[in-house]
Amino acid sequence: MNNEYLQDKEILDRRLNVLVQDFLPGDNILSAAMAYGVTAPGKRIRGALTLAFCRRFSVPEEQAIPFAEALELIHAYSLVHDDMPEMDNDDYRRGQLTCHKKFDAATALLAGDGMLNLSMEYLLSKRKLYQPHRFLDALEVLYFAAGAQGMLHGQALDKSGEKRTLSLDELLKLHRAKTGQLLLAPILIAQALSGINDDNYVNYSKHIGLAFQIKDDILDVEGSGDMLGKEPGKDAAEHKSTFVSILGLNEAKKHLDLEIDAAVRAAGEDEFLLWLAHYIKNREK
Repeated sequence: MNNEYLQDKEILDRRLNVLVQDFLPGDNILSAAMAYGVTAPGKRIRGALTLAFCRRFSVPEEQAIPFAEALELIHAYSLVHDDMPEMDNDDYRRGQLTCHKKFDAATALLAGDGMLNLSMEYLLSKRKLYQPHRFLDALEVLYFAAGAQGMLHGQALDKSGEKRTLSLDELLKLHRAKTGQLLLAPILIAQALSGINDDNYVNYSKHIGLAFQIKDDILDVEGSGDMLGKEPGKDAAEHKSTFVSILGLNEAKKHLDLEIDAAVRAAGEDEFLLWLAHYIKNREK
């Protein structure tokens, strides 16, 4: 594991636990469900990327961390909703019961809504740390990534794709939105907070976004329930269009290699970014 990643993951795990304690009353089922979703074990890759890019652009850590936490809140809410019966209908996530199985569907729905709302509440509570125009620019790119032209658009395309076989171009469009936008958000946030632009980092983020999803599709075929922390083989059982179903397993692996190679070229000599690209390729969950 990369030291920079491990340190940032530890910061995010600790800060998210504090955030839950500070912002949620602990005496009702909604707070319990939100805390369950937010503090569930996870990789914190989106938040760690936000901290890493902000560090490279000399954004103060006190300004970087709230946006990293907010992005993790948005990601957590998306997983709670994605697991629900109306979406992917998963019983387990990261080796533990999904939110709607631990509580109930209505509570999980409200918990996801609450996490999204909390991300904005939390950022607004920190607004005095920032120059107003930088703060608003970073808000804009974050919530664009999460919204109807970003992640939600991708999720809608994903659901519509369950009714027919998608083309490769349609699948690429879907996952550039559904998975890719929240992995592109870290560099866009860092650019907004710093006023510095870097095309290589943007290209890197786009390539790892697609690579992450291709690897997910491969793991759904080759992974085990013990390693994944959830049931594999669901995509094929539900006749979903995936990189494996459209390209075949071997071609999907070749496409993964192309995306990783492009990310590595964009990363240059950045040790953390190089490590992350190879981690995404080789991960088992």
